Amino acid sequence: MAKSKSGREAKRLIYSKTLRTFKEQRRNNSETVRNNHTTTKQSPSNHQAIKKQRNNETTKQLSLIPAFNCEILCSHAISCGYRHINTSQESGNEAEVGEAVRKSGIPRQEFFLAIKVSMQWSSAGETYSKIIESVNKIGGMGGYVDLLLIQSLSHNVQKRCDMWFTLEHVLKKGKTRRIGVCDYTLLPFLQIGSYSDIGPPHVIQLELNPWNQQKELVRHLRHHGVVIEAYCSMTGNAMILDFDLVSLAVKYNKTPHQVLIRYSLQKGWVPLLSSTNVYHITSNTNVFDFSLTEEEMNTLDLKDDGMWGHSRWDIPHA
Repeated sequence: MAKSKSGREAKRLIYSKTLRTFKEQRRNNSETVRNNHTTTKQSPSNHQAIKKQRNNETTKQLSLIPAFNCEILCSHAISCGYRHINTSQESGNEAEVGEAVRKSGIPRQEFFLAIKVSMQWSSAGETYSKIIESVNKIGGMGGYVDLLLIQSLSHNVQKRCDMWFTLEHVLKKGKTRRIGVCDYTLLPFLQIGSYSDIGPPHVIQLELNPWNQQKELVRHLRHHGVVIEAYCSMTGNAMILDFDLVSLAVKYNKTPHQVLIRYSLQKGWVPLLSSTNVYHITSNTNVFDFSLTEEEMNTLDLKDDGMWGHSRWDIPHA
């Protein structure tokens, strides 16, 4: 008993020391970003490596989900090199995203713009007209988006079919380059094959992080060549002080958020990053100058508790 207590005390002391070191590094990193973010622009090539899709087209590896002050945050993110922006009809900020892209002066084809389509519309016709309205807000009349996603999983199979058929129609009209789904579990994903004209979705968005890896579903998605985008990849700060995570942050002189982003990239996922803080938007891109070892990836992999929705309270680290 005494030995066990001594071991726990030693681990507690190590954790306390590691946590103090991490907090000191975080203060230093924040000060560095604060001093440099207005004068230094990172080259897009540093963190916008592309990921192949099954149709030989590509998507950008880091994605921003803009929140409040959308145009300002998008403009700042673009200056840092972000080229992949995810928005939704429910956010209602499609026009602000489009304005930030146009004001950047960067060619439209360098961006990857995505819209999540709301499930609230009462008919396929209304859904189609609302999609075209959203696309035009981003790209103007005659514009397009790179990806449309069904925002959530309906328990009504007919509703899922109708939504998918509508997205396929938009795809055939050339108003989007790809279509996909969000939060589909394995059976609904497999059922798409029975009614889809184009095969499986091009992209799926899922809640993914070391504590929630959805391994069986991910295995099927990879088999079908579906690009996986990971939201809540930073656990909404819920697990940000995990001992192993903080230890890795200290080792690499990174924040826990950066370690989790790096983990997602090495898993082959596209992390969807959300923040209302310009310093964090900048620092989230600083993840391409280190790699986690196989052993470190395995350590994080072992944290999976199989509880889908474990980190549902996704809060931007503001």
